[in-house]
Amino acid sequence: MRKPEAAVAARPESSLDTHAPGDIVKSLKALGLPPQVVRATLQAILYHRFEAAIADQKIPKDLPYWRPLPESKEGGLYLAQLANEIEQTVAAAMGDEAKALTELQQRELTRAYGNMAPETISETKRINAEYDEMLMKLRKDWPNGRLDALRLLESERDRDLRAAMTESEWIDYQARKGSSSGRLRNALDGIEIAETEYLAVVRAQQSAEDRTRFRNPTAENMLDARLAFHEADEQTLQTLGEDRFMRYKIASDNDFRRLSDFVQSRELPKDSLLKTWQARIDAEKAFMRILGDSSLVDTSKQGHLQAAYDKALLEIQSILGPEAGLKYANESSTQWTNRLRYIARPPTPGK
Repeated sequence: MRKPEAAVAARPESSLDTHAPGDIVKSLKALGLPPQVVRATLQAILYHRFEAAIADQKIPKDLPYWRPLPESKEGGLYLAQLANEIEQTVAAAMGDEAKALTELQQRELTRAYGNMAPETISETKRINAEYDEMLMKLRKDWPNGRLDALRLLESERDRDLRAAMTESEWIDYQARKGSSSGRLRNALDGIEIAETEYLAVVRAQQSAEDRTRFRNPTAENMLDARLAFHEADEQTLQTLGEDRFMRYKIASDNDFRRLSDFVQSRELPKDSLLKTWQARIDAEKAFMRILGDSSLVDTSKQGHLQAAYDKALLEIQSILGPEAGLKYANESSTQWTNRLRYIARPPTPGK
């Protein structure tokens, strides 16, 4: 392994630095240590060789404490490459014994990958490491990132991961490590839910994410993304029932939580929460139908969009009451009405 100049110059060379990884493994095994301990010790020794360089990447030596830590894209790339190189060195020095895991590592692996075949796990890790490195390089070359290139890489990652797995492995992987899984676990924390129900929720929500996350953020695409998640929510409502669904939405959706607070603060009937939410969904669906109707000219669409907005407002007023409904629709924090107003009455150019 090559050592960065900074690491070499930062501290005196120790005997650990002069031993080849294979010799270190032999010495540790001669002590009767199990493979898991040999592996962890060898990793620690290899990271020790780069201790100063790692420290420089995380906390530069001469950085005053009153200055923020740097967000270094080069540093992130260096650390990722170093971790990958150390893993390869350990594997070369230990062979099959490098796969030996501690009890904690085994639990972490099972939680992350379920019953996936070991060779598929290795291929999955390789694919993710490869794309992580490409993404870091892309962000390094373009400080603000290029959304089109980032989306393309992420979609290609999904394609390659899916090709490496069976259909059942892909479904299990999405439930454990998919882009929606972390958010769902946090949102469902404290809610009694069976694995079959969790998998149904993941399938619905992940389908919405897959439909939306690689598209350009135009007004129509953003509205379509909302509809994709509304459809997913309708499936989630069927899976969880009203009470658990409302708890899930309050935990995961700021708009829904604001609506819930609005309903509770005015001591409105409990069922008005879901009814108002459904009225919002119906309004956005109506907007999408109008926007996608090629038989309507733009000037005609504006009239239809305004009529759909007025209908939605009347529906919400019938649920919440005339005064409360109007207040809810006009609140600046009610982002959905702002979106609908913008599309129905876009601002005049130059204003």
